[in-house]
Amino acid sequence: MPDNNCFAVVTVDAANVRVQPRSGTAIVGIVRRNDRLPAHDRSELDADGFFWIQVTVTANNMRGWLRGDLLQLSGNYADPGLVTT
Repeated sequence: MPDNNCFAVVTVDAANVRVQPRSGTAIVGIVRRNDRLPAHDRSELDADGFFWIQVTVTANNMRGWLRGDLLQLSGNYADPGLVTT
C-alpha cells in the first residue's frame, strides 16, 4: 500500500506493537501516549472482535500491529482499508 499520509496516535499510556495482528505474538516495540506512528494497513476482525492497524514504530523503524482500540487515526485515511469505524 502506498504512503497515504495516515497516522495512528496512541491513546493509552503504553501499548505493545506486535509482529502479527493478534495478542500473544512477539513485540516489535512499545509505544506511549500521543506517539504518532505512520499507519499502513488494517487487519480483519480478530477472534476477540478487534481490528489491528499496521504501523511503523519510529524508535526502531520496524513495522508491527497495534490494536485499533488503543489508537486514533489521523491524517488522510480515505483508503477504506484503514477506516476503523
